[in-house]
Amino acid sequence: MVEAAPASRKRLGALITSVSPLAGLAVGALLTGMAVKFSVQPVLLVFGVLVAVFALGAAVVLWMPETVTPRPGALASLVPRVSIPVKARAEFARGLPVFVVVWALGGLFLSLAPSLMLHVFGVDNGVVNGLTVAVLSGVGAIAPTLLGRWAAPRPAIIGMASIALGLVLLLAALATQSLALFFVGTAVAGIGFGGAFSALVQTLAPLAQPHERGELFAAIFVVSYLAFSLPAMLAGFLVKSLGLLNTVEGYAAVLLLIAAFGTWSQWALLRKNARA
Repeated sequence: MVEAAPASRKRLGALITSVSPLAGLAVGALLTGMAVKFSVQPVLLVFGVLVAVFALGAAVVLWMPETVTPRPGALASLVPRVSIPVKARAEFARGLPVFVVVWALGGLFLSLAPSLMLHVFGVDNGVVNGLTVAVLSGVGAIAPTLLGRWAAPRPAIIGMASIALGLVLLLAALATQSLALFFVGTAVAGIGFGGAFSALVQTLAPLAQPHERGELFAAIFVVSYLAFSLPAMLAGFLVKSLGLLNTVEGYAAVLLLIAAFGTWSQWALLRKNARA
């Protein structure tokens, strides 16, 4: 999307790139939950739809105009390369807490939220399970347009502070077994889930030259997807020994500390820029 966007609209391309995964998570989780609740064969239905969507996407890509001049070395270009341009390194390092807490939060919801619904709140419903992810991701997909009126790093500050507040509300919901408070906390955290990540991607994208952009985005998503998967896998192993509630509370507490540090880091940048 960034490559296809005109030179004057690179930030819009970065916005779409950062929001699309969240919108896909929200729609996919909600529709999958509905399929589990109302369909006789939900697995066949869900994966059948995905096959059709991917096939359509592949066909559309074939019709997209090429953004670079073809040159020899097509096979060599398929070798994965991950790097961070010199101009973007300081901003990337400062944004690491954002990447980690945002995607680790997503991993928590996708891996353990359905279990929380059943074992903590006593809810056994596919639609509600889907809503736990859809609310987080749906609010996250909308948040960048709400926070986009502010210049960097304010959206990242607001986003990280929202995640911290949302985690506090989620911990309170678990302590009181309040389902309503759980979804309120999820929505608040969702502001940061989408807003902070999108703001950082929009800040980093213009710092890369066209030939560096692919490797920069590779670095962004390597860090993001490691944060998305590894903590959730570790939490899954710890559930057996610590129990579901203790594991989730510990997971949320660690994320709360990282979010607080990330908020401070972005706030320090704002103060530094103001003094300059």
